[in-house]
Order: sequence, then structure tokens, then C-alpha cells
Amino acid sequence: MNRHVVSLILMFPIFVSSHWINAQDKSSTIQRLQSQGLVVRVPTQSKKIKVLKEIIYTGGKNASSAQKQLSQTIKEDSTRFSNILWAFKDNYKATKYVFVPDSLYRRFLDNASNVFLSEDMQLIDIQGINRSDIFLMSFTDKDQFILTNDDGYVFDAPLPYKKSIFLNSIKRVFNLKKYLATQIKYFETKIKSAIKNV
Repeated sequence: MNRHVVSLILMFPIFVSSHWINAQDKSSTIQRLQSQGLVVRVPTQSKKIKVLKEIIYTGGKNASSAQKQLSQTIKEDSTRFSNILWAFKDNYKATKYVFVPDSLYRRFLDNASNVFLSEDMQLIDIQGINRSDIFLMSFTDKDQFILTNDDGYVFDAPLPYKKSIFLNSIKRVFNLKKYLATQIKYFETKIKSAIKNV
């Protein structure tokens, strides 16, 4: 028998086994996502807020300007979270999800339980969140959602990574709520389909 044919015959079980294991791994990942849900890391301007508060505390000629900037910055963070919250509430039902401000994400990884955001942006205590196997929804910038694990690795298909939007910078400026909703609808569709086909 031709040695190339023999080699192919010997390699075929290895290929089938590797393909089966890979399929099993994907299935296991999707099942874990279905049971654990998403951790949504909400962008904040915590460092800027901290600096402004220090300026106000020390007083001086810049205190009044810092107070105005602080109010504006807090309002911007509140508006951003509100937009993210409603994008999820209106468009995402595939799994459960929790919100963690990025300023408290390290504490979240250290198993602190009072680091989650309620709908009115108050910190709340949630128990039973798995820290060792995280499905993390975060941002490449303030408004682009991406789905990775905690180390930044992208999950294999069929789980999505991000939604590409034509002329995204323009659409984000003119209608941010729709821009966010479009992305969350995409994740909803892709994740639901992945779960259905496990």
C-alpha cells in the first residue's frame, strides 16, 4: 500500500478525535456562559473624579472650576451607564448579567461582593459569581462592546467577539443609544443561537 495512503489512514482517527474534543470544548464553554452569564465592565472616569475631589478638598482658586468639572463628569458617567443599562434591558435576554464599574473590577476579582451596580448606580452585594471563569463584556473604547475572558482572549465561534458597524464613529455621535442597542442586539442573536445549537 502506498505510504501516503497509510499515513492518511493513520492520521484520520487523530483528526476525528481532535475535532470531537474541540467540539466538546466549545459546547462546554457555551453551557458555562448559559449558566454563569455575563460580567459587564462599565467604563467610568474614576481617576478624573478622584483628582477633582482632591482639588476641591484643598481649596484654592481652582476649586470652583473643579466643582463644575466634577458635576459634569459624574453626569457623563451616569448617562453612559444609563445608556448601557437600557441597551441590555431592552435587547438582551440570552443570559443573566451583572454590572461592575471598571474602578472596582480588581476588587471584584479579589472576591469582594459589594462591587456590583444596581439600576440606580448604587453599589449592591451579589453572591455566587464565579471569578475563575469569567465571560467579560467590556469595551475597546467607551462605546464599543467586546466579549472575551478575563485575560482578554477571544472565544471561539460561534460565540461573538464584537459587532462591526459601518461608519461607527459617525453613528455613535449622532445616535449613541441606537449604536449601543445595535451591538447588544447582535450579541443577543449570536449567543442565543449558540446556546440553541449546543
